[in-house]
Amino acid sequence: MDGEAIAAGIHTGTAAHRRCRAALPSIVMVFGIATVALMAIFQAADWYAKNVSLRRYCGDTGTALALVRPILTGGNAASPKTAGPYVIAAKLLYLVPQRHDETASDYLARLKKQIEINCR
Repeated sequence: MDGEAIAAGIHTGTAAHRRCRAALPSIVMVFGIATVALMAIFQAADWYAKNVSLRRYCGDTGTALALVRPILTGGNAASPKTAGPYVIAAKLLYLVPQRHDETASDYLARLKKQIEINCR
């Protein structure tokens, strides 16, 4: 750009700059749509976890807690034939995570309470 254009405040920029400025609203729109879509997916997953997944354990809370207890106390790894109970325990641990300073008995009590709340 020459000195006269700078003095006059005229700046047209290069063709690449003009294309970039023209594309900016499209990029912002795509980013906004993606953000809204991701937030909707996370809200739906949270609703599903609270209203469907935990309700599966309403009928027999004791059995579900019995499956989680060995995992918390350092139980053995599952063999391919007995992986089912470990999958259930892992799902419960995922849906209601144990706090970093929470003992196993406190966590099991909180898990039981959370399942009971979701079963109402």
